Amino acid sequence: MPKRINGKTYYQTKEAAEATGISRPTLLRWFREGRVRDVRRDRNDWRLFTKEDIARLKKWSTSVRTR
Repeated sequence: MPKRINGKTYYQTKEAAEATGISRPTLLRWFREGRVRDVRRDRNDWRLFTKEDIARLKKWSTSVRTR
């Protein structure tokens, strides 16, 4: 379920993975390996994705698949 913080909507890793069509383990591996720029984290150190982050990940994953 998306979170609202200071008027902005954020999504959890599972939601971002579903929205991008990328598996959660693959998405986390890309962050760990530095393939894609990491996203904001909350006070519990959990990743918070914006709609822009999700769009960026979709675009990047599409470009990787077409290579």
